Amino acid sequence: MRAAVIGAGAVGLTVAHLLAESDAVTEVHVHEARPEAASGATAYAGASDVPHGWTERHRRLVETGEEWHRAFGAGLGADERYRHRTGTFWRSGTPESDARIRGLAYGDLAEVTRPLALDGETPVRGLLGEGYVISPQRLTALLLDRLRAGGRTTFRFGTPVAADSPLADGVVVDAAGGREEYDAVVVAAGPWAPGLLPPLAGSGVRTKQVYGYRFAGDPERPLTTTVVDLEKGAFLFPQPTVPGSYAMSVKHDVFDVPVAEGEPSPEADAQALAVARDHLGPRARLTERRIFVDTYTEGSVPVVADLSGTRRLVCVSGTHGSGIRLAAGLAVEACALLGVAA
Repeated sequence: MRAAVIGAGAVGLTVAHLLAESDAVTEVHVHEARPEAASGATAYAGASDVPHGWTERHRRLVETGEEWHRAFGAGLGADERYRHRTGTFWRSGTPESDARIRGLAYGDLAEVTRPLALDGETPVRGLLGEGYVISPQRLTALLLDRLRAGGRTTFRFGTPVAADSPLADGVVVDAAGGREEYDAVVVAAGPWAPGLLPPLAGSGVRTKQVYGYRFAGDPERPLTTTVVDLEKGAFLFPQPTVPGSYAMSVKHDVFDVPVAEGEPSPEADAQALAVARDHLGPRARLTERRIFVDTYTEGSVPVVADLSGTRRLVCVSGTHGSGIRLAAGLAVEACALLGVAA
């Protein structure tokens, strides 16, 4: 099988890695519109890889990803490790919140109380469970190294795929007029996927803004766990590869936006700063802000679908800002649709 992957983010590179490891695949060609792999959201954002899922399918994706990370990360040195155990503090103040958290998270959860970092005294109650943080920069660097070392993968950076390519026939035409025929095509192009795949237009896949922040914390009050504040819709977590730096994503629903970096939202900024000061202390300060675009589906359930009916065209979309966290599980699903065992 000669396969193409469109999109060199976390999902696309993981798909390419699984394909290149299969005896059924002779060549993998990765097409990426930007000059290098893993630019955009993947290059900037971290990911809090927490064992939770709001549907059974999400849980399967997370569990499949856990198995993949265990195998892929085996034997890595400290300077290569891309996934770090942190634990997860689910902030909760009511029995109703506890019930909601227990409906999302799985594994052991212990009731704990910790002082609010803002004043060091006010008690904050919550549930403590397992969790990890992923460095997408390290993950994608490792994927690129292994793909290049394997000798089956060709990278085509800096030339967008034409929107009118007959992808369902396995044909990829780039903006410079180059034409390649493949036995199978996987589209993992994030918010650009609907533009490449007209069938997605009526499928419920929409664009959505994702608000990402970086904070510097109080060095005297380091945070060592991921914090999930469901009331403020925020995930806050340490960056193990950048000591003293913390990443945050904030849920703030703005849909059907153009594929471009968005404008700051005063409401989202206020939510982010409040959570940062609560858990990092009064000296927490914003160091960087990025507003990305991702794809979203009703119920936030990602799409992994054979759009050709012939195992020739597979689409991965609708990750709702969780592409890094769910990349491995989604890649396994995409390969299974192509009949390639991961």
